[in-house]
Amino acid sequence: MYLLQQRQNLNLQDPEDIMDLLIEDSSTPERLRALNRICEADKELISKVMYCIDINRKTVDWYNVFNMDYSPSGYAGLIWAKSIWDGKTMTGKDLIALTVQMTNKMRQAVLEAASYTLDVRVLS
Repeated sequence: MYLLQQRQNLNLQDPEDIMDLLIEDSSTPERLRALNRICEADKELISKVMYCIDINRKTVDWYNVFNMDYSPSGYAGLIWAKSIWDGKTMTGKDLIALTVQMTNKMRQAVLEAASYTLDVRVLS
């Protein structure tokens, strides 16, 4: 709900505009940039997850994120995003096994997203 109000205040119509706003803000934490990169790999994620981000607080309502349906690739990407966000693997999840469910585009995005917090560079 917070993002809807912020979108109205900022006059943002498209979830991709919100993603751009987050990237342009130099104070955006690396873990939020990582989530952004993963969401960019799947349009469905952009349209759903962006409503769970509080731009001002730079937080994510993960409970609501995981209460929506996603493609297997999108869900796997979000598990990775949450693990990057927390700095640890989600309980009961095998991150490597999840990569089998991902599209090539999502795998690339996850590698790039992980590199943001690991301070390494992924070559394409």
